[in-house]
This record gives sequence, structure tokens and C-alpha cells, in this order.
Amino acid sequence: MLSLLIEGPGKVGGSVTTGGNKNAVLPMIAAAMLTDEEVILHNVPEIIDVENMLHLASELGASVRRENKTVILKAENLKRGKPIHDIFTPGVTPVEKGVHICVEAEAKTCSLIVYEEGKKRGKRFDFLPEQRTGNLWGMELLGEDFSGLEYVLEIDGVQTADPFGREYGGRARWGVKSRPETVARARFVRDFGDWEGDQRPCRPFEETVIYRLHVRGFTRHASSHTENRGTFQAITEKIPYLKELGVTAVELMPPYEFDEVMEPSRRPGEPAVTGRAAVGVPVMAGQAAAGVPVMAGQAAVGVPAVAGRAAAG
Repeated sequence: MLSLLIEGPGKVGGSVTTGGNKNAVLPMIAAAMLTDEEVILHNVPEIIDVENMLHLASELGASVRRENKTVILKAENLKRGKPIHDIFTPGVTPVEKGVHICVEAEAKTCSLIVYEEGKKRGKRFDFLPEQRTGNLWGMELLGEDFSGLEYVLEIDGVQTADPFGREYGGRARWGVKSRPETVARARFVRDFGDWEGDQRPCRPFEETVIYRLHVRGFTRHASSHTENRGTFQAITEKIPYLKELGVTAVELMPPYEFDEVMEPSRRPGEPAVTGRAAVGVPVMAGQAAAGVPVMAGQAAVGVPAVAGRAAAG
């Protein structure tokens, strides 16, 4: 890292050139794709996010040339192909003839290992170099029925769970002590549920009473009198109770898959940790408007999950 050593006393003078702002240049690159004229951007920082964006522009057919801190783009011959969200959405995305797998990994090699549920040996599918865009690797698996199949990722020879998995197998029991020795296997979820025409209640914020809860803790105790204690389903069983309290919306603390068994460190001198890294991506915990459901893979509190707060009824 550059540093300036100033020896005084003395008057400080001179000039310093500040680096370009990543958050400013990324939308500029996107905007340059909307014209077929040449666009010149100066003082463009050389960081991974910008390089990925330039690589993406090039993959779409734009002419991209970098000269030190200057980037010259010309998007006159863009390719028409699959929608971007089908190609670059991390995790599993349903496509017409199967599923599309997208992995984010800064690595030399990346593979997908598919298992039949309960089996120890899986089948390896290696991502090819041409299937890589920046740090995103993508491939399609063809087939109609992916039920009973699970997968893990292998990045530079090390197996790891997909942090963008929507559902994981072998996690029905809580606190299994042998679990830290295994990698969580994600499932190929193609059906995200039927929203059944559900709509936002659009209740004014000043009339909203929000109840914030922890998905497991809210109904885990026997006093909850629910059939499926500690689950999303149990929360739906408590909707009448929440309505009786006058609650109009529920905010879920971020629910995600993780290894709940505390595991001591294996390296000498390293302090024990309180848990393994999460294998699922935390739900978007932004403060969305009341009545907007939260993304959780299952319906919560009577509405499908999407991004912050879910309506209580």
C-alpha cells in the first residue's frame, strides 16, 4: 500500500491524484452498452469488480480496450442470447431443458459433484475454461427429473457447499455431532412454490405493527403448541395468535443454513470457534416496506418469502 512520509516542520505542498470510484464506473460501463458510439472512460480503477464488468461487456460483443487507467468501449456489435439473469444468477436456475448452475469462485479449477441422495460416490462435472466469465462459472445440466439428487462444489480440489443453495439434504435433525465432518449437499430445487395469486397488503406504515422473531426460537419450545416446532411451518400455525395480538407484519431475523454444532479449532494455539461458516446465503435483511415477504425458500407467515418483512395475514 502506498504511503506518504512527511518530515516537518515545513509547509505541505504538491498534488495527489485520487483513484477512480468503482461505484461510479460500473454504471458508466453499463450505460456505454446502450450506444454504438465509442465511449472513453478515464481514471478507471484496476480492481476485480471493474475487470469482471469489462469482461462481461466483451462477452456480449462490445469492443473493450484498456490503456492504463483509460478504457475505450464500443458496443456496436452486441450479441443476442440468453437473458443475463439466466446465465449469471448464482446457484440453481431452472431452464427449459434442465437446470443452469452458476458458481462464484476465484479459482483455477471448479467442478460440480452430483450425488444420489444417501450415496457416498458422486459423478463429477468439470467446468470448462470457456464456461468462465470473470469469477463466475456456469453450466447446464439436461434432464427433466432432478428429485433425489444433491450436489457439492469442488473448488481448487477442495469440496465445499454451495453458499447459494436453496435447500440442503441431511439437515433434518438439529445438532448432529458428526455433521462438522461432512459438507452440506444442496438439492436441485426447480419448483419455488405456488404464490396462489398472493398480493402485498399495502397497509400504511403508520398502521403497521411489526413483530420481529427468530424462525427457530419462536416456536422451538413445547409451549408454542405447534406440530412442527422450530420451523417456518410452525410460524404459519401461529398466525391466528399473532393476529389476536394485533400484529400486522412479521420481520424474520435472517434465516440460513449453517452447521449448528460448536467445533473446536484443530490448529494448535488457535482459539475455539462458536460455529462453522454458514453454508447458505443469509436472506436479504433490508428494511423492506411492511407487507413485503422475505426470501427463505418456503412460505413464511402466510406469504412466500422474498426480502425483508412478511405480512402476518
